[in-house]
Amino acid sequence: MADKVKKNLSESSRNDEPIAEKQSSTDPRRWRSRTEQRLRKLQFLEKNGGPSATPSLADHVETSLQLVLNGKAPADLTLHQSLVLRPQAPMPWCRDEPDENNRVPLIRHLSTPRGISLQVLLLALLLEQAKSQGRRGAPTPVPVSPTRRDPHRQIAWTDLVAVYTEDTTAKYGSTHTAGHEAKRLRQVKTALEALDSVGMVAIADPKARKRYENFRVLAEGVDNHNRRVRYRLPNPEESFTVPAALVVNGWAGVLTPSELTLFLVLAYLDSRQTPTSPPIDLPPAKREGLFAFGKETFEAHKTLRLFGLINTTRDGRREYDYTRDFHQGGPGDPHTFDLIASGLDEPAIPVMIDALELMLQSTV
Repeated sequence: MADKVKKNLSESSRNDEPIAEKQSSTDPRRWRSRTEQRLRKLQFLEKNGGPSATPSLADHVETSLQLVLNGKAPADLTLHQSLVLRPQAPMPWCRDEPDENNRVPLIRHLSTPRGISLQVLLLALLLEQAKSQGRRGAPTPVPVSPTRRDPHRQIAWTDLVAVYTEDTTAKYGSTHTAGHEAKRLRQVKTALEALDSVGMVAIADPKARKRYENFRVLAEGVDNHNRRVRYRLPNPEESFTVPAALVVNGWAGVLTPSELTLFLVLAYLDSRQTPTSPPIDLPPAKREGLFAFGKETFEAHKTLRLFGLINTTRDGRREYDYTRDFHQGGPGDPHTFDLIASGLDEPAIPVMIDALELMLQSTV
């Protein structure tokens, strides 16, 4: 695993590409602090993937599929294109937006630095697609939190999500003390409320005693505020696929919002490729016009490459950050990208820990 990361780092060095953002950052100390903080959170998650250190997060997902749903994880996860692509018509999540922004992709509303709405949605969609066709859209049998009366400690949504939390129960004088599991439960509930507000899931009325239990996943790409449509697989012409390992191996829970957004956008573009298509690129007009994201999200290609999830081909006439190299003739062409689907086959957290540790070592 470490050898794979070292290979990616060495290739960056041979191509005169910066190993990490630090070399193009105006504040290297801030970059290093952010990277070290991210590394500490990943190390915590590696030790505490759920309420207990073992089984791992991937084991929890597999258990929920095999034991709770009596199903098997599909090889691929099918997603509606409106998740990443500007929809052709205003969607429910755009209702409160100004007119000029009424066609923003759903992912823009779900990707927040500390929220887990997107992670919960991808998990919920995978669990739905593991069901038989007749059972899709029915209330989820996975409880939001485990039942204390269950002696076998039933798998719950608090086990399925990767959430970094700090246990404040022992902090002297803390007015808002909560343990790890209580904080994970609060994050799951907040995510379900956000998904309910954009019409992706249906939860009970706020006054209901068990508002979040037995929530239902709704159809993608439709207005579920006027009439709730039971979940169904989206039409092939309006959908794209990603390997289910994105969820099962924990990548969806630990990639940053920018990294996950860019990876899903590249997966969408890859699904539209034909033998005669030009290589995938994302110049500013394309990424802003079709997908509504800017430079910050685009620059996630640097870490996605080091994690072994994509290949990046750079025109020598442009710098790594897309600025023009005036020592070379001509303005240069945009970077091009290839997905490495097999990169998802390894558990996310160990791969990312190795990459971040080597990045920090290389920039001492």
